[in-house]
Amino acid sequence: MEDLPTNAAALRRTAPESESGLLLKLRVNDPEVLTELTKREGAEREQYALTALRVGVIALRQAGGFVDAEKLKNEGERLVTLVEARLKDHATKLDTTLQHELSKYFADDGKLTERMKSLLSEDGQLAVMLEKHLTGDNSLLAR
Repeated sequence: MEDLPTNAAALRRTAPESESGLLLKLRVNDPEVLTELTKREGAEREQYALTALRVGVIALRQAGGFVDAEKLKNEGERLVTLVEARLKDHATKLDTTLQHELSKYFADDGKLTERMKSLLSEDGQLAVMLEKHLTGDNSLLAR
């Protein structure tokens, strides 16, 4: 009598696919599976085993898909959290930098204030230019 292969060996030594299916020899050792299979004989046992195999394959496929979907969901949530943290950090740095730069221009001693004083004071650039163009006989307007 030919020795039946173990489960791992059966997976390695299956007959090639054909029009009628795939010939697969298995040694069943699981007590629960043995109990159910020994309740049947012949073609009924074979059909029961094929149905059980199909149900098992579908269950494993679904479980694998569920695990993959769960992994995808978890990884997506992790990435969203990471992006949110980086955006928040960047926004904080941007706010600090912007406040610092604006204070250089708009503070009482800032660049804009200094420039406005240099333009608009009594002896500022605007007053000098207007005087040059508008005042006196030697002004550009008078010539």
